[in-house]
Amino acid sequence: MYWGGNPAECHPRHFTKYTIMQKSKFLPRGRKDRTMVLVDIRETKSAKAADIFLQIKPGKDFELSRTLKPLEAVRRFYVDSIVHSPIFLETIIKTIGESRVLLGSDWPFVPWKPSPGGWVENLQSLTQEEKEKILWRNLETLLKL
Repeated sequence: MYWGGNPAECHPRHFTKYTIMQKSKFLPRGRKDRTMVLVDIRETKSAKAADIFLQIKPGKDFELSRTLKPLEAVRRFYVDSIVHSPIFLETIIKTIGESRVLLGSDWPFVPWKPSPGGWVENLQSLTQEEKEKILWRNLETLLKL
């Protein structure tokens, strides 16, 4: 998270080499494993690179910082993957992470074609690792199996 800065122009080497693109042991896919959030009063080059850009009015930093606390609480919940929209599922994953999404059945439900699991498997926007987490790995972790 960058707050009140423009690292793309002020610190371009740090921005690309160390914080955004760099791959590591815990983030092997580099940029794909990161969500960049930028909070600033103006739209800059950094805002264009951000996954989430929060443009605020001058002097409103405190109010925004107070609203971020509930967002952290939401990241402790698990969410059902049956949301009937690939775009909505992508938004959920981007907001709280794929490790907090579980395969649901919406039981009782009107039969799906394909099944809820088949729907997740067919999503082109998810990696195989994300699909496995949603389909079974996250539940395995939650239940400590």
